[in-house]
Amino acid sequence: CADTMWERRTHAVLVIDQRSREPLGWVTHLDVLHYLRSDPMTTLAGGIVSQEAAYIDGDATVEEAAEQMIRDETTHLLVGSPTVIPEGVLSSWDLVAHYARPARRDA
Repeated sequence: CADTMWERRTHAVLVIDQRSREPLGWVTHLDVLHYLRSDPMTTLAGGIVSQEAAYIDGDATVEEAAEQMIRDETTHLLVGSPTVIPEGVLSSWDLVAHYARPARRDA
């Protein structure tokens, strides 16, 4: 996970079940830090998932996404439905960027 985060310059990776191909959840940079004291070379990503995979409808508003993240205490939402391949990922950083740039919202 740490290599993937570093290569992609992100603070979380989505862990997928190898057999079912279903999203298990998210491993964040903080999860990696917690496991540095143990053996990081033998720790499996599926064992340190800290946030379950959560979904939001593609037609949801930014406000609805923010409310869901706060309510569910999660930093990432898969856009779409659990029954199909997600359309994308919405992160808390995406929401911060949206609110930080009022001119972008008004365009």
